[in-house]
Amino acid sequence: MFPADIAILIPAFYPKSSLPSYVDELKALGFIKIIIIDDGSGNDFSPLFTDLELKKCTVVRYKTNYGKGHALKVGIGYVASHLSNVSGIVTADSDGQHLPADVFHVAEVSASHPDTLVLGERDFSRKSVPRKSAFGNSFISACFALLFGLHISDTQTGLRAFPRSLFNILLALPGERYEYETQMLAVCAHRNIPLTAVPIETVYEDGNSGTHYRPLADSLRIVASLLKTFLRFTASSIVCAVVDQVLAWTIMDSLVSILSGYDFLRIFLATVVARIFSMILNYTINKAFVFKKSADHGSAIRYLILGSILMVLSACGVFVLHMTLFVDERIAKVIVDLCLFALSYRVQQSWVFGEDDRNNVDRA
Repeated sequence: MFPADIAILIPAFYPKSSLPSYVDELKALGFIKIIIIDDGSGNDFSPLFTDLELKKCTVVRYKTNYGKGHALKVGIGYVASHLSNVSGIVTADSDGQHLPADVFHVAEVSASHPDTLVLGERDFSRKSVPRKSAFGNSFISACFALLFGLHISDTQTGLRAFPRSLFNILLALPGERYEYETQMLAVCAHRNIPLTAVPIETVYEDGNSGTHYRPLADSLRIVASLLKTFLRFTASSIVCAVVDQVLAWTIMDSLVSILSGYDFLRIFLATVVARIFSMILNYTINKAFVFKKSADHGSAIRYLILGSILMVLSACGVFVLHMTLFVDERIAKVIVDLCLFALSYRVQQSWVFGEDDRNNVDRA
């Protein structure tokens, strides 16, 4: 049935006059289910959307501009509710950036890669790419790699494909504007949903004047949406670190007279006891409020393994700093635990509270 069972979803806000002819090209390739979302373009664009309806496109209209993310969710919801025979969706922009041949190729790759998010990947190294587009994408890609350990060279591509099995996950994502597309990638990184990148042509008409993307404001908005989980993790870690440090310092001091001359044993025992209390607190907070994981014995076991490893690394690190560099034990513990903080976040995100084994970005 391919490509007849694939729906093309195009969010449109002040679309170019070339959109109807673009739709004709898609139809010529065999795409018969095309959904256009009028994201509050206003009365001036009403004739254009009427023309699209005459071309047998489904046009969903509303008066207020809510943003691209909102429009995409409206479209996904429409397909989920009204088109039961559709196996997947390909999203494309309304400004002519995505060649019909690339849309077909992305749909083709999606059909052969079930349960995968397929990305049409642009080449930002070309001289024809506007600086604001290259800057915004590079900035977000770097932030995404730092937070999720996954390098995606084109985080803002509007040409994507995903199967019906991902509809409910994507509909539940936060974000109403451009940050929604990055949240798609974040949920895939967290749930270990496979990603496949497909090289596409980089087309910018009139210096990309048709885009509504604001490089600085929208990039900051996107990064802020990505940082929410990290900031919750940081707050949780600070609370638990205070508990851990105070208990460890107290126990280390109280054991000085009992274990005189056995510095490693004293430090190790203090670290173990303090870490057990802080781990229980940290796991409870992270499961419920940071990564929002439902009840799962597997995550508790994985957290226990991670915590045990970090506990040994912490004790050994404190001992080494104290004995070789003569750093005060309390200061040494702060230094070592700060170094282990980033490692703990990445492992908890991708393994403890993640799902299955991580897959890298495949390139078709």
